[in-house]
Amino acid sequence: MPVFQLFDQEHANGLVYRRGGHSYSSEDWRSLLNFAEFIFYNRPPPGDTSFWQEPFALEPTKQVSGEQKFIPIGQPGNEADEDRPRVGSHGAVGYPFEMGKNRVSNAEYCVFLNAVAQTEDPHGLYNPKMSIERSNSESSSPSTFHYSPRQEAARLPVTYVSWFDAARYCNWLHGGQTETGSYNLTESVSLLHRVKGAQAFLPTENEWYKSAYYDPRKNNYAYFRDSFGGLRARLAGRNRSQSPYGMNGMDDPIWDWTETAVGALFRGIRSNTWFQGNNRQAAGRFYSNSVLELGNIGFRVARPLKEAR
Repeated sequence: MPVFQLFDQEHANGLVYRRGGHSYSSEDWRSLLNFAEFIFYNRPPPGDTSFWQEPFALEPTKQVSGEQKFIPIGQPGNEADEDRPRVGSHGAVGYPFEMGKNRVSNAEYCVFLNAVAQTEDPHGLYNPKMSIERSNSESSSPSTFHYSPRQEAARLPVTYVSWFDAARYCNWLHGGQTETGSYNLTESVSLLHRVKGAQAFLPTENEWYKSAYYDPRKNNYAYFRDSFGGLRARLAGRNRSQSPYGMNGMDDPIWDWTETAVGALFRGIRSNTWFQGNNRQAAGRFYSNSVLELGNIGFRVARPLKEAR
């Protein structure tokens, strides 16, 4: 960290990682004491303890592709998962469709920005916190913007996007415009839904849930019960970064916008990752204000089945 560099004390900075909640535990205090012994008395930590003191270069995750691919989600008319208290039942979809194999990446979002926000960005599609650089070309008249992903994050999921940013991306995929297409953003209505014949759209909660957890070979949701560190999953050596249908990034700490409205101002978000504390929260229905742009929310694109388009 810069403050340690300023005082020529870089060796006194370290990082310990553990999975769990926000509250402190005896494990945290032991790690702190071990680190103090290591720094002040040059005593190596126990064999099962390690500290990160060298920054790791960001590299694109292997499961994120450089181009958008779609996977068919069949078995129309499947039953929903079990009904959970205060949550309900999800996953039933009565029609086939296609789901984005990966979340929309920074590189893909740059193509969108360069197409629709070169001269101006009235809808705030770009957020400086994104892993995307915006440069201004003053040599042209009028001056134009150019967007490029940071090299180490080009294929990683774009975040700091609002629900409306994601909807405008879908509109652009549909027909090249931002305000009309799959969603009519010119309408002054509080609850927007995809139009009939939409060619690119945000998945509903049911569409996302089915793509994430439904196993078409077993016709059940056993993946959900066994996923992310479940004992049966570990013993079986299953790859939990991919859903039974083949949707990637299931173990990424990113949430996806869905089309499903939660009240007048919020939209549902879905993920297979931890949310708060030590509770397994993927079954829960979480939501965010549609206009918020957060660093842990991205999106996937869904579309009609190829034969139906």
